[in-house]
Amino acid sequence: MPTSRPSWSLRTWPNERDLSRPQIIRPTEETARQWTGTASETSSGNLTAAVAGGLIILVIGYLVIDRKLRLQERADRFEEVEKHRRENREAVLTAVLTELEHNAAQLTTALAEVPKTDQRLVYPLFETTLWQTVLAPEIFTSLNASTIERLTFTYNRLETANEMPR
Repeated sequence: MPTSRPSWSLRTWPNERDLSRPQIIRPTEETARQWTGTASETSSGNLTAAVAGGLIILVIGYLVIDRKLRLQERADRFEEVEKHRRENREAVLTAVLTELEHNAAQLTTALAEVPKTDQRLVYPLFETTLWQTVLAPEIFTSLNASTIERLTFTYNRLETANEMPR
């Protein structure tokens, strides 16, 4: 008993036993619409499935790599270290600013008290105790180059002024 072929088949055989001579059948308009509809539905479904599959593979790959290399932990530690450095820098620079403001006030007071004929002072006038704190590697490496340059110049002048003959 011969098997029936679907209407959308490209090849059909006049006789099931005669396989040597294929015959091409021209599809009808209805068959062409069925092919087109089926192909577009299949391709959009395949595209959606491929994108979804790619995203799933991407997420799983990221999680595996992140777990293996501990990237998130490293990023968190780096952020924590930077936050700590920023807090230290701000605290030290605030203290240095307070010390420099105090030194400016000391200078104004001392110059008002010293008679014009004798400009010598009996004691070291300026506080320079925070310079050692600024020089600590943890703080010094977190400062900007311009800040380091200005602080070095300022504290050098303060030390020189403190060492002047009295």
